[in-house]
Amino acid sequence: MDGIYVVICQEELRPYVGDFVANDPQRRLALLKPRLSTGECSHGFIGFTVNMINLESQKCNLPFHV
Repeated sequence: MDGIYVVICQEELRPYVGDFVANDPQRRLALLKPRLSTGECSHGFIGFTVNMINLESQKCNLPFHV
């Protein structure tokens, strides 16, 4: 694959049940960085944007099922 592309996956959405980065004031999620087949992290990978999303349930017009 060449070039830049956007991927949005909306299958199997579920709450995050993992850990947070220790001693991090932003409480970032402890997610493993994606690796290439060589075992190295992609040169262009900056980080996950999932931590930048703050959804307030009062402002969402989505049906939530528990």
